Amino acid sequence: MNIYLKEFSLPGRDWEERFIWDHFGAADLTCYQSVYPFKTLNGKISRLEFAPITIFYGGNGSGKTTVLNLIAEKFHAKRLSPFNQSPFYGHYLEQCNGLLTEEPGEKLFIASDDVFLSMLNSRFENEKNDEMRNRMIRKALDAKGEFARGRRKSFRMKRLEDYQDLCDEIDIRKLTVSEYVRRNIRPDIREASNGQLAFLFFTSSIKENALVLLDEPENSLSPGKQLELAAYLLASARVGTQLIIATHSPLLLALDGAEVYDFDCDPIAKKPWQALESSKIYYRFFQEKAHLFESGK
Repeated sequence: MNIYLKEFSLPGRDWEERFIWDHFGAADLTCYQSVYPFKTLNGKISRLEFAPITIFYGGNGSGKTTVLNLIAEKFHAKRLSPFNQSPFYGHYLEQCNGLLTEEPGEKLFIASDDVFLSMLNSRFENEKNDEMRNRMIRKALDAKGEFARGRRKSFRMKRLEDYQDLCDEIDIRKLTVSEYVRRNIRPDIREASNGQLAFLFFTSSIKENALVLLDEPENSLSPGKQLELAAYLLASARVGTQLIIATHSPLLLALDGAEVYDFDCDPIAKKPWQALESSKIYYRFFQEKAHLFESGK
């Protein structure tokens, strides 16, 4: 297992307060979003150390996604979706530092928005295919109707499109409508559920010997698919991919060998996954319902 990113440091609370005072003085800052990422972590941690699999756990607003974004920006990770910034983001990022032990083959950030857009694009491509297929069917049926009536289109080669029209007429004459459409349109992207498409997006995006940052990858995944993803992530780590994951899911928090930071603590601290509040909530819930499982009903 590889560790490309060994550590990452963030500015402390004192520096944040000095920066805010220097720029705003005694102004009452009630809208923290205007100075994001200031006031997000509030000095809860100054230095993070990383394992082959490191997990950030915490509620909304705890800062786990903010840290992922800062790491991604500091090391110029490839990303698809834009993210929230402010005019002060660059000032904060300048105070962050990280140590790479070696350069990974790829640095990649995957946000939940990336997965969602991938699913939409798959659906959109199928819809475009459906429209093109319907046009081709109408074209073939109209042409065969003309042939049946003994009419033939006259061709004059004036442009490249005329040659394509002639090839189309030849195909339509000798093929059935369905065969003509099959030969001239690409197949649909395989119809799948959102969870299946999301899982395929992860497995096609995550490569060997890479530094990969994942923001809440459990979104859109059923428990079964989350377990499949957990197995895939563990296999990826074993072939040299370092993973840094922000998640709420106990099924991912329990990844073998992962080190987990609890962002709900102040200061942020490493904890075993079973000591996290969300894991305890699930445990208590299933304990209370255990008799239903044991009864077999």
